[in-house]
Amino acid sequence: MLLETLKYGFPTIEVSNIVELEKLLKEKGYKVFYLTASLGMWGYIIAKEIILL
Repeated sequence: MLLETLKYGFPTIEVSNIVELEKLLKEKGYKVFYLTASLGMWGYIIAKEIILL
């Protein structure tokens, strides 16, 4: 799904393709989470850690 967002400039990391993006995120220890809800809110969370309260 992230592949589709690259053409719109998201994420704002300087990569030219999805393979480079995946490699960069893995090297830096990031995880990608896809957020979707019944109210139409959706998007991506790119983070090193998520803490649920």
